[in-house]
Amino acid sequence: MEPPGGRCRTTAGRDPQGGAVGAAFLLLLPVILAALGLVLDGSRLVLTRAHAQAVADFASLAGVQEVDEEALARGEPALRAGAAAATARLWAESGLRRAFGEEVARRAVIEVVVINGSPSQPRRHPWSGRRVEEPTVGVRLVVPVALAWRPAAGAVRLTVAADASVARAP
Repeated sequence: MEPPGGRCRTTAGRDPQGGAVGAAFLLLLPVILAALGLVLDGSRLVLTRAHAQAVADFASLAGVQEVDEEALARGEPALRAGAAAATARLWAESGLRRAFGEEVARRAVIEVVVINGSPSQPRRHPWSGRRVEEPTVGVRLVVPVALAWRPAAGAVRLTVAADASVARAP
């Protein structure tokens, strides 16, 4: 018996779920793209942190070179606080410009602290609270990082810190 309206189309030899793969792909495409964006932004954060940490390390090491020679000759190692802070800040600014460009360097926050501690007069580190018994330069950087998967939220602020101290003879 023939169906009303004429002959029916036959589906013999065709896969009844042939279009399901395309539909599944279209449903998963946003998830795949979001995962790819997270991986790329995660990589950007890791690399930015590594570069910013290197800048902070070098800036603190540069600042700690500003030793007060007269105090050192008396056997009391100390830093020339103003010169140490200026040197560390100069190295941090230069390093940020080279690592991230002028725009990021301008928006970054640079904090420098010079602590002239000694075993007889220890000081407390203002950021960590640890006891400091030697002249130390601390550099803290807050670097803005723009993430591609959330551009409307603005930049993420990445913070790194480094300390360098004057070494004493053993």
